[in-house]
Amino acid sequence: MPDPFRQLDDYPVCRGAMGILVRLVDGIGFRFRWASEGLREEDHAFSPGEGAMTIGELVGHVWGLAQWIAEHVAPEDASRRRPEDPATLREEALALWLAVRERFALMGEAAFFELRIGDHPIWHIVNGPLADTLTHVGQIAVLRRLNGNPVPSHKVFTGTVD
Repeated sequence: MPDPFRQLDDYPVCRGAMGILVRLVDGIGFRFRWASEGLREEDHAFSPGEGAMTIGELVGHVWGLAQWIAEHVAPEDASRRRPEDPATLREEALALWLAVRERFALMGEAAFFELRIGDHPIWHIVNGPLADTLTHVGQIAVLRRLNGNPVPSHKVFTGTVD
């Protein structure tokens, strides 16, 4: 996928729990791709106030969440070090989300439910880092609008670009 998550064309083949999980990651990748598209240097430094993360820190946190999931489901793709350059950090985050998506797409439900995260069942990926990522992607979108650089036009319901 040369331009990961630019749009969402194909539905997952599996119509069970794994298909739903794949589509959730598709939605996260699509939303993150567009929320972080065209960020300027001044956007990366923007924060709404003291104690709040900057947009750049939020992008880094989204990378970290993808990295953490990849360590558990696609470890061969998780050996990356956090890039310092904001554009590379974004690209690496998208690549990690794609690796997670592809691993989930290939994984059967039995294998998925056998995964553990420390002492916790895999369900904690859903209520933890996946849900957290959606929150932070929304924050990126709001903060960049506050900084005068709204998210490029796209349709989250259909996964298409205007």
